[in-house]
Amino acid sequence: MDLSKECTETLIHAFISSGLDYLNSHLYGLLAYQIQKLLRVQNFSACRVFEESKFCHITPLLRALRWLPVVYQTVFKISLFTFKAIHKLAPTYISELVFLNLYF
Repeated sequence: MDLSKECTETLIHAFISSGLDYLNSHLYGLLAYQIQKLLRVQNFSACRVFEESKFCHITPLLRALRWLPVVYQTVFKISLFTFKAIHKLAPTYISELVFLNLYF
């Protein structure tokens, strides 16, 4: 039984993408070989959505799904939290952490 592209994308997003996104700020500073394992999972998932081989060029698939590679997701999330903290759009405890680190 084959799943439609939409069903496959929903399942992969529910189980794989959300898992990669959950607490991905903890991935910041990991060694390259550790992040490479997560990137392989993400790339394999993108190939499954489009029913492509694992040897296809992955960038167009990630763009079509609007997924950032794992490394960039981490940097984006930390940058977003910092931006929100600076502009007083984040919870107070996050803003306080950012401002304490800026002055010390």
